Amino acid sequence: MRLDLHLQLRDLAQAFAHFLKENPRALVPYRSHEPKPEHVSLHFKGELPAKIVEGALRPLPCTLCRERITYKKGQFDKKKPEIPFLILLHNSARYDENTFFEDPDENALFIDMIEKTTHFHPRQFLVRELLRCEFDQLTADGLKSWIPNCSRHIYDDIDRFNIRGLLIVGQAASLLFPDKEKRLEMVGKKITQYGIPTVITPGPGRIIYLEKKKAPKATILEEKRRIYHAILCFKNEVMKI
Repeated sequence: MRLDLHLQLRDLAQAFAHFLKENPRALVPYRSHEPKPEHVSLHFKGELPAKIVEGALRPLPCTLCRERITYKKGQFDKKKPEIPFLILLHNSARYDENTFFEDPDENALFIDMIEKTTHFHPRQFLVRELLRCEFDQLTADGLKSWIPNCSRHIYDDIDRFNIRGLLIVGQAASLLFPDKEKRLEMVGKKITQYGIPTVITPGPGRIIYLEKKKAPKATILEEKRRIYHAILCFKNEVMKI
């Protein structure tokens, strides 16, 4: 049973029981083959474990976007990063908070390109999703409200952890800067976003895509160079450590 229907059915049963208690002479129609209302138990016991129901009743980390399906794993934890820099990326869904991308090849390439260029493992950074929740479909109208809502949490992280710089990776940059021409002009350059020094880089998914399409080796190599120079710009001009 869907959790929201479970809670609604529970509330409905409780409300009806309260009504009958307050109005014992109320007329409740019933068919001849049905038991009399006074003989019907209104005790509701759902199929969902009590632990799940209790968890659903706890305060939610964010309620700004009504269209969300669920929260992505690990996006609202408050563990301080080892170094005060933020990496912003995007997965349509994220079920494992111990990885950065759902695709294994993309995840391995991401770790490799960050480690080799910055000499830090991505886990030493604060890594966040641009959109911290999953949505059924990313629409232009939806993104107009979802991104500003999620940006509130980015500002909170920047203040809470004294973040000094930001690296925006791949699809996160595409969602944040939908104008492709302007976005490409900003790749590999130091800009300002969320009030802190920022660099945009193509993501590992771009390399995986070109390899699967069997693009010319020269094209793949050139894309790898763009990524390397962008992350190097982030290291030298933003991190400076």
